[in-house]
Amino acid sequence: MNHFISILIAGALAMTMRSDFVPRAEGLDAARSGGPSAHRKTAPLLEVDHVMIHVAPGAPERKALERAGFKIAPERNDHEGQGSSSITVEFSNGFLELTWRDTSVSVSPGLERVAMRFQRQGEWRTSGWSPFGIGLRRSPGAPDSLPFPTRAVRAPWMRPGASLEIVSATSDTLGPRVWVVPVSMAANGVPESESERERLSKPNSFIHANGARSITAVRVSAPESGLTPATALAGAYSPVVFAKSAGWLVEITFDHGHQGRTRDLRPDVPLICRL
Repeated sequence: MNHFISILIAGALAMTMRSDFVPRAEGLDAARSGGPSAHRKTAPLLEVDHVMIHVAPGAPERKALERAGFKIAPERNDHEGQGSSSITVEFSNGFLELTWRDTSVSVSPGLERVAMRFQRQGEWRTSGWSPFGIGLRRSPGAPDSLPFPTRAVRAPWMRPGASLEIVSATSDTLGPRVWVVPVSMAANGVPESESERERLSKPNSFIHANGARSITAVRVSAPESGLTPATALAGAYSPVVFAKSAGWLVEITFDHGHQGRTRDLRPDVPLICRL
């Protein structure tokens, strides 16, 4: 069910929930001052679940990933009602998702804004929108409550009481989308949920020619306008590093970089892989 996450992320734009939040002073001020950042170096509240990259229709960018030695999971995920699709690259403790606006997939009445967001994020080189989304999950032993405000998004198929918690403001078009997945949807490599048991039941998807097995670090470089309250909170309460740059780039380290190899997928994909 992990591919439904992109449905919920986009769907949050069209649902009537809490209005755009202003992060509580203690959460955002602490993020800016580095308070929780010092704590997260030893005991992060959150960890990386998956990284989403918006790509061109049909994901021709997949060829760059395949040339870099990654195996694309065979399933294509069509997000009916949202007008989008995605494919994934699976790892033992998370996944990389390539998603795009798909005109062959239906758009439900009232969700036109959702389809537009996928369109604009896929056109990030010219639209000014962010091409990235960062899915986080609670670290083992972390409390259920979060020390900052979120917007809860639910779907009928989710377990009772479970919801996706959106950190980014609804009106934010400049920064990466940031959200926290519930335990029942976490791609953490532990077969305790139906979703993760299903994902782990396809071991061939985890075998990559380049030897990558697990995601161990994520660094996002963004224009100054893309460093938002949501990225400040994500940077304070998770190991994800956000840095100011002239352009967009995500750097993913696999297995602590023990191979000592780097694959730069630019200009096809704003991605550097450290193996």
